[in-house]
Amino acid sequence: MRFIGLTHVVAFDRFSSKDLLSMVNFPNSSGSLNVQKERSYLSPDDSFSPKKVATSIGVSESSLKRWCDSGFLNAMKTAGGHRRIPRSEVISFVKRKKLKLVKPQTIGLPEMDDIVVTGPQDAITQFHAALLQNSPVTCRKLMVLLFLEGFEVADIFDQVVRPAFQRIGTSRTDGLLDIHHERQACGVCLEAIRQLGDLLPPPKPAARLAIGGAIAGDHFEIPTQALEVTMASLGWRAFSLGNDLPLSSLLQSAREHLPDLLWVSISHLRDPARAVTALNEFASRMPDKTTVVFGGTAVTADVRKGITHAICCDNFSQMASLVKNYQPKINLMLPRFEG
Repeated sequence: MRFIGLTHVVAFDRFSSKDLLSMVNFPNSSGSLNVQKERSYLSPDDSFSPKKVATSIGVSESSLKRWCDSGFLNAMKTAGGHRRIPRSEVISFVKRKKLKLVKPQTIGLPEMDDIVVTGPQDAITQFHAALLQNSPVTCRKLMVLLFLEGFEVADIFDQVVRPAFQRIGTSRTDGLLDIHHERQACGVCLEAIRQLGDLLPPPKPAARLAIGGAIAGDHFEIPTQALEVTMASLGWRAFSLGNDLPLSSLLQSAREHLPDLLWVSISHLRDPARAVTALNEFASRMPDKTTVVFGGTAVTADVRKGITHAICCDNFSQMASLVKNYQPKINLMLPRFEG
């Protein structure tokens, strides 16, 4: 997937194509990757009293309680019988009813009165400036604002985040920015992405599971972290295992956790032809239920032509579409690897 348009990538020079192929072998070591434990979505900082929620939306407390009683707004009750409303539920309600948060700070969101977005290009410009100014607060405000205005998470990453990084990449190529500017921007963006993820409702216990990460030699965290949030926004239990992961570790994790889907972000391939063979073998060795999706700047048209045992996506929106229309691997009729 061309998840994020970063033009500067860390070269895959540590590994030859033979090394890449050997990474597919199932390891005998006792070490393994673990899907992170799910955080508590109902901590005191994540749920609020009806009074606070009413203040955030700009309605009376009695009106808000009626919405809760009518089932329009889901609330839980404490042991003492007091209502508590998760922030993710407030946000979902606001989006569904096309309401406006008049005092978002009341439910732990940033004040956004100083943010005005006039259109897509303006959003890109402001996000780009916030990245270079080392302002995760502004980045978060922009993401939250777009999310509340009805943007899907995938569209935020495709239409705002990626173009902003493309501008940074162009400036790097032109010698206007140094690599430390780009790395600073990556850190700022990662923080904002994680905070965006905190606004999402918890997945249902029976939700499908997806795990993934970036291939060995790929040191960019943004694509795989953003993909975790994208899939979580669509109701999946999604976990990024991070970056710089050997194929063998990804395979081992898949065999341990049996995900419905495993994604692999690939920014650079030293020998694309041999890598295609390795990637097909890797995908073929997945558990029967696990669909594999490859993407990244290195998944070029030529590479895609050679991939026969997995699905390739070009961006977050394509991945979102795949997830929305998900069919179990058994229905995809992907062939087995023949060597």
